[in-house]
Formats: sequence, structure tokens, C-alpha cells
Amino acid sequence: MEDKHKKATVEVDVLKDHLALQRQVTRQAQYHKQEMRGKLHELLEDLQEERDTKQAIYSEMTRQHQDLEQQSSSRIQVLEEEVAKLKTTTVNNPRSSANP
Repeated sequence: MEDKHKKATVEVDVLKDHLALQRQVTRQAQYHKQEMRGKLHELLEDLQEERDTKQAIYSEMTRQHQDLEQQSSSRIQVLEEEVAKLKTTTVNNPRSSANP
């Protein structure tokens, strides 16, 4: 009977050790899980910042492009008016344009 008791006590001790080890593994897994969630959160924030920066750059480049188009259009209009004026001057007074 005492032999069964010793065997049962050893089995209980082994099971207790096994349970303690499992608890430790579980705690470590939960810690790493939280750590990974934190890293994921940081990465998602970084990704959003990069997206915002990309959008801001795109918007600025679009604005600059529109400004350049407007400036080009204005310059073209001014030059076309000058050409038209010169043509009118040349047609009305051909000698004055030939002799500066």
C-alpha cells in the first residue's frame, strides 16, 4: 500500500511540475502575443503616416502641375497676342517692320 502511495505522490509531483511548466509557457506566449500586437499597432501607424505623406505629396504635385499649366496657358495667350499684334503691324506698315 505504501508503494502505491509513493507512486501516486510521485505522479502528483510530476503532474504539478508539468502544470507549472505549462503555465510558464502560457505566460510567455501571452507576453509575446501582446508584444507582437504592440509591434503590429506601431507598424500600422507607420503605414498610415506613409500613406498620409504620399497623399500630401501627390496633392502638392497636382497643385504644382495645375499652376504650371495655368502659367503656360497664360504665357501662350500673351505670346499669341504679341504675334497677332506684330502681324497687324506688319500688314499695316510693312516698311517700318523691315527697317528697325
